[in-house]
Amino acid sequence: MVHRPGDTLPADVAEWANVVTQRDDLKVTIKGYGDGGLAVVSVLPLDA
Repeated sequence: MVHRPGDTLPADVAEWANVVTQRDDLKVTIKGYGDGGLAVVSVLPLDA
């Protein structure tokens, strides 16, 4: 599921939003659309 910056998060997502997680910030280039950014945040345990 995608949540844009500034969006109000659903309660089940907000519960996990304050958990310390790993975040990967990526720069993407899509032919015909240009450059953009993508952040991937996972709250899944790293040892799962």
